[in-house]
Amino acid sequence: IQRYVNDFFPNKVLPTFMNYVRVPNTTPSSDPNWKQTGNLLKAAELIVTWIKSLNLKDAKVYLLQDGDHTPFIFADIAATRKNDDRTILFYSHFDKMPATTGWDEGKGATKPVIENGRLYGRGTADDGYASFSVFTAVKCCQDHGVPLPRICITIEGCEESGEEDLRYYFLKLKPIFGNVALFVCMDAGCEDYKRLWVTTTLRGTVQAKVTVNTLSLDLNANLTSGVVPDNYLIMRTIIDALQNEKGEILVPELNLPEDLIPPERVEQCKKVAEIKGEQYKKDVPLYEETEALQSDIYQLVLNKCWRPCLTVIGADGIPKFEDSGNVMKPNLSFQISFRLPPHVDCEKAKEAIDKKIKESIPFNANVQVDIPFCSNGWDLNTFSKRIENTLNNGSKSFFGNELCYRGEGGSIPFVEFFQEHFPKADLANLGIAGMDCNEHGPNESLDLDACKKFIMTLAYLMSEY
Repeated sequence: IQRYVNDFFPNKVLPTFMNYVRVPNTTPSSDPNWKQTGNLLKAAELIVTWIKSLNLKDAKVYLLQDGDHTPFIFADIAATRKNDDRTILFYSHFDKMPATTGWDEGKGATKPVIENGRLYGRGTADDGYASFSVFTAVKCCQDHGVPLPRICITIEGCEESGEEDLRYYFLKLKPIFGNVALFVCMDAGCEDYKRLWVTTTLRGTVQAKVTVNTLSLDLNANLTSGVVPDNYLIMRTIIDALQNEKGEILVPELNLPEDLIPPERVEQCKKVAEIKGEQYKKDVPLYEETEALQSDIYQLVLNKCWRPCLTVIGADGIPKFEDSGNVMKPNLSFQISFRLPPHVDCEKAKEAIDKKIKESIPFNANVQVDIPFCSNGWDLNTFSKRIENTLNNGSKSFFGNELCYRGEGGSIPFVEFFQEHFPKADLANLGIAGMDCNEHGPNESLDLDACKKFIMTLAYLMSEY
């Protein structure tokens, strides 16, 4: 496996992977004209063409695009293992986040660059590598005549914009999947590249847009300050009601008491803190002397996985310096992202946030609250000894260390959706996107050596599970 992948990857994978980076296939929420630009379809066609060039045996590859739904790739590879009716179902996505600014000189979202063993470009770590990895693993097994169970692979084009399209295609294809024994989601992260990491928890989310209105038009601040309450004062009062100066969330419905965190998850968080140590903080590019929220690494791990948090991710109504003009603006909007611990009901959290904001409005200001989206967190409950042993052996063989477990600060709502439809199937949330990958931001990159080891582990998983 090692010899095969080390030879195959640079010659047969990397050139097409770099061409994929060159396509600006931005997710639909950031490219409303995706049908007209055709970039999502172009990226999907590039991947499908590459898959077909592998000449996989007994493989049917489909590029679906129903109505206004985004393109969707589905591959169905027949079983070659006798007396085994099980299916291993893999998932990844090919749409990308917007380019953003701030890339180093010579690098860019659609300019693939290899430097110090990393491939730079949008979509490298999130989640382009996964599609190329799983098909390379299948090719490796087939070229060595290794009997495999049935393999189904789904690659969607709308992950970064929501779940509607994935749910549509999933329900359409569900009768075709057959007896799914294992679902592998390849959209997770990792803590380091010295071992394989299984993500056991994901946080839920509530997105809220809060708009404060105090004036009917722009007014000279010299005349209004001290008379009219500043929009930011009102917004700050609202934020203070939701979160204290230590970053702790003050809405009880969003918090999970620590005695309700499963003991095995507590031990996994302690293990992460032990393995990472101070590197856990160093992985985050803090500016100069800026400090983390807490000095204790274990508490930071708990913060990321099992405690709610609030982040202001966008604002409207604050002009740029050059456009400011000493004017008091009529309104201010904040886009606020709440992350929820697993086992917290997102609908109850949503109601509590809405209530708390409306109870906290000073000066009888007009405040509008729009909460268009929420999702529950997730806690792994279907992970048999069989999958654990297989992945652990793969981790030791190719990464050199035993398998480890981690919680993820992000959300993959579809994982819970899948678990509802296949409650008895094993579920493995895998990935090699470390903190240094900077997904969604400038200089997104992928560790190519880790990618090859990931492919090797997938090949081993297919052959042994």
